[in-house]
Amino acid sequence: MKLLPIVCRQLLFFMCYMWETVAVLKFCRGYMEISAVRSKMFLMFCLVGRIAAEAVLSCHSIPFLVYSLMQNGFFAVLVLSLFQAKTGKKVFILFLLIAARRFLWEFFGSVFSCFLLFIHHIMGGEPVIQAGWEECILNCLVYMAEAAVIYMISGHRMSFLQEFSGKWPAVLAAPFIVLMIISDILGQAASKGILLRSGGDWGIYYDQLFSHAGECLFSLLSMLGIGFYLIGLDRIFLEIREKERYFAGVSAYKAMEGQYCQMERLRHDLKNHLIGLEGLLKDREWDKMEKYLQKMIQEGGVSASEAATGRRALDALLFYKREFAERKNIVWECDVQIPKECLVDEFDLCILFGNILDNAIEACEKLEQEKARFVHIESRMVKKCFLLEVKNSTGLQDICETSHTSKENPEGHGLGMQNIKNIVCRYNGMLNMDIQENVFVLSVLLCNQEAP
Repeated sequence: MKLLPIVCRQLLFFMCYMWETVAVLKFCRGYMEISAVRSKMFLMFCLVGRIAAEAVLSCHSIPFLVYSLMQNGFFAVLVLSLFQAKTGKKVFILFLLIAARRFLWEFFGSVFSCFLLFIHHIMGGEPVIQAGWEECILNCLVYMAEAAVIYMISGHRMSFLQEFSGKWPAVLAAPFIVLMIISDILGQAASKGILLRSGGDWGIYYDQLFSHAGECLFSLLSMLGIGFYLIGLDRIFLEIREKERYFAGVSAYKAMEGQYCQMERLRHDLKNHLIGLEGLLKDREWDKMEKYLQKMIQEGGVSASEAATGRRALDALLFYKREFAERKNIVWECDVQIPKECLVDEFDLCILFGNILDNAIEACEKLEQEKARFVHIESRMVKKCFLLEVKNSTGLQDICETSHTSKENPEGHGLGMQNIKNIVCRYNGMLNMDIQENVFVLSVLLCNQEAP
């Protein structure tokens, strides 16, 4: 009967520990790949390792630094061997997790310890956390709080972690390592009985409160530092990628503008081409005449449905997108009017039209061949604003479904829409999206002003 309470405490302790381990697994799976079998192995090895550690601690006294090194080393082996990702990325996530788990444990452990000590104090008991159920409940509360925080963090993906490559991830993990070393030194000092004194002869109760408060403050500041560090990395990465995509788009549209100019030169030489065709006609050289005409059509891209907005780069973009859409058997309708008084920058228009049309064509491609596929573009000036409306056929029923992707590179999903939103924000505009009877409607309203 004496063993029953001990067994119950251990079962409760390991259940809470496994909940925290499942939260860690969820976080890791957000950035690294792992099979179902390896996921079970990860959970099993974590549980076995924890049981072994508790068994050793119950029989022998192990220095804090040695215990911390063994615990983190065992966890590192599991992460590096079971999860699949680039080595630098795994190293970064590994040290991030080790630091997060350590500081969350210290923070919540200090908070709950202070609360228990306060309860003892007001009840007139001995100001010491008792071994047994009291210590077990404290550890369980800490594990549950830690798991809850990791679960919440798992729901917010960091963009820069998706495309880590090379040695940079391991270098960027240096702040975590420094904080861990400081934490280990403080932990070793605390294990030797070195506490933050309250000042004066206030007794062990206040000494413990001050010690836990100091540990709580250090862990809180460390977590805030890590949080700001990650937010900074994420913003820098997004800004760099946005600039790369912007200038890549500009280069592409400039290249298309060059092709469009070449087509225009061919049209201006139409008189000379007609003279050449007349000569071939008189000589009845039908084969040469046919090849000549085919070459003109191929190089000039003559079509009655081409857009003529007055913006060469945009004309080239619309010409390119129309050809691509027609190759996919997508009906193309375009009525784009951009008067001279429109102050929206030409490259911003190209990025806006390009991303919207890419999404529209992609939605049409996903439809079955027998279903109607179409893209309808219309733009004009409305009072002092530029209005763009694009309609395309879609297989979606609800606008909420647009947040999901079936792309082969899901980490790239949403970047096109983010570029659209950036342009809208730059011109103090409005963006509206809706689905009406399997027709996706996107409307953009921009203030007629120069880009800031």
